[in-house]
Amino acid sequence: MRWLREEIRTAVQPLFRPPLRFPVLSLLMATVLMLLCEQYGGVPFFRRQFTGLTEHADAFSRLLPHFAWFAASFGFYALAPMLWLTLWGKRLSDFGFCLGDLQSGLKWLSVLLPPMLLVVATALNLESFRERYPLNKAALAGIGPFLGYEIGFAAYFLAWEFFFRGFLLFSLKPIFGTAAVVIQTIPFALLHLGKPFPEALGAVPAGLVLGLLALRTRSILPGFCLHTLTAFAMDLGALLLRN
Repeated sequence: MRWLREEIRTAVQPLFRPPLRFPVLSLLMATVLMLLCEQYGGVPFFRRQFTGLTEHADAFSRLLPHFAWFAASFGFYALAPMLWLTLWGKRLSDFGFCLGDLQSGLKWLSVLLPPMLLVVATALNLESFRERYPLNKAALAGIGPFLGYEIGFAAYFLAWEFFFRGFLLFSLKPIFGTAAVVIQTIPFALLHLGKPFPEALGAVPAGLVLGLLALRTRSILPGFCLHTLTAFAMDLGALLLRN
C-alpha cells in the first residue's frame, strides 16, 4: 500500500504545483459547473418543475422554463466562475471582463458581423432552422414576450462568453498559449449537440474565431455582441418568416 500511495503522489502532485495548480483546478471547476448546469439548469429540468404552471397559461408563463434556464446558466457560467476567480485573488479584467482594446473590437465586429448575418439568412432557408427558432414558441406571442425572451438570451450569451472566452481561455493561456483557444472550443462545441447539425458543426470554427477574438482584444465583449446579434437575427428572421 505504501508503494501505491507513493505512485499516486508522484503522478498527481505535479498537477497541483505552480504553475499548473490554478489552470488545472480551474479546468476541473469548469467541468463540474458544466455538468451541474446540464443536469439542473436545462429547460427539461425546469419544465418538470413547472409542470402545470406553464400549460394553458399566458405567454410569459410559458416562457418561464427558458427564463429559469437563462438564470441558471448565468449563475453556473458567470457568477460561479467570478466567485472562484475572486477567491483566488484574480482580477476579472484579466479574464476578459472589461472593454479591452475597444477600437480593435469594434473593427473586428464590423468585419465579422456581416458574414454571420449572411450565414443566418442562408440558414433560414432551411426548414429545420425556421422550425427550431425561437427555442420557445411563446416568444412569438407578441412584442413583449419576444423582447423579454431576447433580453434573457442576451444574459445567457454574456455568461457563455465569459465562461468559455473569459474564464476558461485566460485560465489556460499561461500554460497552453494560443492553443488554449482550441481547448475551450471543445466543450463549447459539444454543448451544441442536439441543435441542427450544421449549427453544431459550425460551433467549431465559431469557437475558434470567438476565442482568437477574445485574445486579440483582451475582452469578451466583441464576442458577446457577435454571438447575441447573430442569435437575435436568427429569432427575428424566424419570426418574420412565420408571419
